Amino acid sequence: MQVIANPRIVILGNRGHSKQILQSLLSKGWNIVGAIGAAREENEEQSGYTSFSALCEREEIPLIEITD
Repeated sequence: MQVIANPRIVILGNRGHSKQILQSLLSKGWNIVGAIGAAREENEEQSGYTSFSALCEREEIPLIEITD
């Protein structure tokens, strides 16, 4: 089995725990190259919804926000 030395990671989620995982991976130096999350306008009323936008902007991580 081949082990990748510095894997490129894209994280997907829109709940509070997903943001915590992203923050943890970043603090440990993982190579996060993108994030996919639900658009705020569509999901702000959802229980547990959390946006990645501020964290991704601060860390310069491309963010794709989906609406469906």
